[in-house]
Order: sequence, then structure tokens, then C-alpha cells
Amino acid sequence: ANEFGPLYRDAYLGFRDTPILNTVIFGFHKRPYSLDQLNSSNHTVFMERSLSSQAFNRDNRRLGISSNGVSEDLRFNWRYGVWAQQLTSGASGYVGDHYQGEIAGRLASTVWYDDSSGGRGYFHFGVSGSLGVPDGRLGNYFGRSAYYGRSVYATRPESQTSRPWYDTGPIPGAHSNGLIGFESVLNIGALQLVGEYMTAWVDRNENPFGPDVNFYGGYLQASYFLTGEHIPWNRRTGCLGRVKPFENFFCVCDCEGFVQRGLGAWQIAARYSYADFSSLDIDGGLGSALTLGLNWHW
Repeated sequence: ANEFGPLYRDAYLGFRDTPILNTVIFGFHKRPYSLDQLNSSNHTVFMERSLSSQAFNRDNRRLGISSNGVSEDLRFNWRYGVWAQQLTSGASGYVGDHYQGEIAGRLASTVWYDDSSGGRGYFHFGVSGSLGVPDGRLGNYFGRSAYYGRSVYATRPESQTSRPWYDTGPIPGAHSNGLIGFESVLNIGALQLVGEYMTAWVDRNENPFGPDVNFYGGYLQASYFLTGEHIPWNRRTGCLGRVKPFENFFCVCDCEGFVQRGLGAWQIAARYSYADFSSLDIDGGLGSALTLGLNWHW
């Protein structure tokens, strides 16, 4: 739940091995930009996602149709489709008479993958983007519906607060918007380095609303397993996989009365995020965050 009340998440139908389009998904599912958002919440290094990914792909999932594929050698994977920008998963459904459509896509490559070590070494690079038609008419926003369109960029800090700290508010006169993002991952054994940069722009009817505006943000993060494990990589989806500890965490007495123990997997991590949601007359705030983490996988 969030400020909209309870929301449903993944609700879709999928068809695999279709001609040309590969896997086709209809329904409420993730839009294909930002590795931070595409990673399952079960596999993320930090409890909360970064400032920029939460703002530029807020609540992530939308109603749409997409095609998802991967090359035979698993080197390339892609996602592209058409979505509604308006968040429709709450009780209100669609608000207004503007469907706020967008086209979006992501092309990613596992440039290097070390099969000989079971995937303990790999390098990933991806680029994503979107083009949309938001509703920028004055007077069309009321109450909480102001946050339903993509002419708003807002996020909490990297911890859950009751309301957003950074918020552009509805951008009057917005008639088109777009986004481009770059992402990269380098994993060498127990060490992983991740970086993302995203920039979004909103084109406005200059008279009387003002010139076009631009926002941007990104993050750098590093993590390391003290116990030697690594974060697996899913080459089919271009996302992080599930960590498997070398040994489970346990503490028991054996048949001879000796205590036997297992450590689980221990990981340390750090992330620096930066985002600027202010441009010309739009004052959405500027912020940075440093997050430190200690993860224990049982």
C-alpha cells in the first residue's frame, strides 16, 4: 500500500514462443527501464531502491502489452511495448479522459559471462528509454489523482516516509515526455559494482506555461560477500538472481554432543545516490543519499 491505498501488483497473461514477438505479456506488469526496478524485490541488495529509479519509474508497473526476448547465445535480451502512464491499480482506475500512453523499451547485453566459474564473473550493459504523451491540462488534477500521470516525478528518500520528499507536482502544459537510462554491472567473484544514470524531460506548451524542463539522477553501489558467495546473473532477463549461501545458517548438537554451526552468507554494501528534480520554474528538490548495508542470508 502507499498514498493511494491498497494496490494490486502483477496481474497479467503471458504467451511464450510466439512468432516474431517471442514472449508476449498482456496486463499490469513492469515497464522496462531501470535495472534497480526490474530486479525482483527478493534479490535487491538494499531494502529500498534508489532515489532516481523510484522517481522516474514510480510504482513501476502499469497496464500494457510487451514483447520479451533473448538471443540463442544468451548474450542479448530485450523488452519493449506500450503502456499507460497513469497508475490504474487502485480503486479509482482511470481518472479523466486522457490515457497518457507511452512506448518503452530496453536492450541489454551480458557482454562477458564466465561459464567456467559458474557465472562468478560477468559484465552487463543496458540502455532503456521511453516516449509518452502525458496530460498537462490545468484543472485536470484533483486530490491524489495528481500523482497518477507521468507529468509528475516524485519519490520518498531511501527509506519509507508517509509522503514524498522530492516532488515536481503536476507540470502544467506537458504535452510529451521521455526518458533515457544507462545501466552497468561488473561482478568479479564476491565483489559487485553497479551503476545507473537516468534523465527525463518534459516538453511543454511554452506559451503560457514555459519552456521544456529536464530532470536527472543516478547511483553507484558496491557490495562484497565476506563469506565468498556471489550474486548470480540471469542472462535471460538481464537481472540479478537469488543468492545461494555456501552453507545454511544453523546451530545444532551432533550425536557426540559437539556443537556444529553454519554461518549463512554475509554481505556488506554501500550505495551513493543523487537526483535533481528542479528545472527552471519546477522546484521538485535536489538530494543525495548514502546507504550502508549488512545482509545476512540464512
